[in-house]
Amino acid sequence: MNEKKKIVVGIIIFGVLIIFAVIFSFLGGDNALVPANLTVWGTMPAKQIAPAIGEYEQLLQGAHIDYVEQREENFVSTVLNALAAGTGPDLWIMNPDDLRIHTDKMLPIPPTLFTANEFRSTFIDAATTMYMLPDGSGNTRIFALPLWSDPLVLYWNRSLFNTAGIALPPTTWDSFLDFSQQLTTRDINGNIVIAGSALGRANNISRFREILGVLFLQQGVDIKNPDGSTTFGAKERRGDALLNPTESVVRFYTDFANPGRGAYTWNPALPDPEQLFAEGRLGMMFEYSSKINKIIEKDPHLAFDIARSPQISESAVPVTVSSLPGITVNKFTRSPIAAWQFALWLTAPEQAKTLLGDMTVAPATRARLSSNSERPYWPILQQSTLQASWLNDPLPNKTTPILSEMIENIANGAAIVETAVRDTGIIIQQLVR
Repeated sequence: MNEKKKIVVGIIIFGVLIIFAVIFSFLGGDNALVPANLTVWGTMPAKQIAPAIGEYEQLLQGAHIDYVEQREENFVSTVLNALAAGTGPDLWIMNPDDLRIHTDKMLPIPPTLFTANEFRSTFIDAATTMYMLPDGSGNTRIFALPLWSDPLVLYWNRSLFNTAGIALPPTTWDSFLDFSQQLTTRDINGNIVIAGSALGRANNISRFREILGVLFLQQGVDIKNPDGSTTFGAKERRGDALLNPTESVVRFYTDFANPGRGAYTWNPALPDPEQLFAEGRLGMMFEYSSKINKIIEKDPHLAFDIARSPQISESAVPVTVSSLPGITVNKFTRSPIAAWQFALWLTAPEQAKTLLGDMTVAPATRARLSSNSERPYWPILQQSTLQASWLNDPLPNKTTPILSEMIENIANGAAIVETAVRDTGIIIQQLVR
């Protein structure tokens, strides 16, 4: 960067800081910025969040933010153990499923700082399902703020598509099934050499729950409804027919692991989809957009692209899922107002560019999503984020192994779809009731 550009960038940064300082100087009461020493834990690289922390400390003299990068493998247990010992951080960053399980350890944001209406108008719809939760006394409170959106997208191997004579990725599940069959190749012994897609099992498909989530939500199936009931396994009348959408989804999914079905393309002998895709032996896989750079690192010459999740039909209202890592505040922090003020500042639209860095994810704020961006894969990330939802699952740590067992039992031939869905539905209903 030449000297002239450095001066321009410096002026812009200084201007932004002045604007924030002027805005906050007019705030009074609980909203006046409070300098404090805060500790934040998370698994994102420290170098990724350091610029934002530096800006905040420069804006608010006397504030000090200490970010501690933790190992992803045991992060949840590390946080919980520290909280139990009374030595936990003031704030921590975690994925939505892990956060919503532990709301009893989190301090909801005071409405004087940020209201429910402000939350809904600031962040995408998926954030409402994830982080506006019951507080145990019948009220809905904001327990965390999303940092970014990491949508589930369809990765597709361009070379394999070219070989099969397929020009574009599928847009519907019917075309997905058709393309998967065309892409799948077997040797003379019937062993899968190239898998058309990674669906059908649970044990060796790390995103099986997210894929089921997309299919469920597109069919109107959810774990828990606002009235406390569940649509999982329930029958509904569509026209003159009485249908079970859950059965339809589970049958469609598990057919990809059934050697007796034309959809067959996946079995327990195959490795994790990410590995097989990086090897060039998998036509399509579902994965979060943030994994793009990791795939490129494994094979810089792999010709692949991403697309939005397939839909029921071309005319259907688009639905997919996205993970929104959130930042929350320790229930027992000594600086609750200061902690939430930093969280609000960090998740504001103005911080998105700094915080996201070179990650292939999208902002979680509507303001940033409404503007054009030069970020790689932007149209797909933008659309998938706006169309994202999330299963309303209050106990993902319990429902996930239940769903996994159901899928594996069907795929192994230990249960039929109708019975497995019925029994699983009863268990889930008892859990969320």
